[in-house]
Amino acid sequence: MFRRRFLRGFTRRLPKRVILWWSLYAVPVFWLIDKVPVVRYVRYFFPVLLYRNYPLSWSILDTFDTYATELESRHRPKEVFRWFREAGLVDIDLLDSDDGWVSVRGRVPGA
Repeated sequence: MFRRRFLRGFTRRLPKRVILWWSLYAVPVFWLIDKVPVVRYVRYFFPVLLYRNYPLSWSILDTFDTYATELESRHRPKEVFRWFREAGLVDIDLLDSDDGWVSVRGRVPGA
């Protein structure tokens, strides 16, 4: 999270088309580099998000979403659970997630 916050200090000020280009063309290169055991750690110096167990398109999309957006908000699981309850959802579960992200799922009653 610290690395993302630090890099966002620069990337969110760049034109969106620059981050889009980066996401479309540089992320696939880093996705390949990430498969090389020792060299893979070079990616931590660059604004890329890579997911080994998901399609490349997820890494491209998430890199753009993370580094191009001007605003970002963070919420604790308790707060998100409250939103789901207030929306009338049931069977609310906290899902496993990486890097401190909150992933919550709920169901519309009767659905």
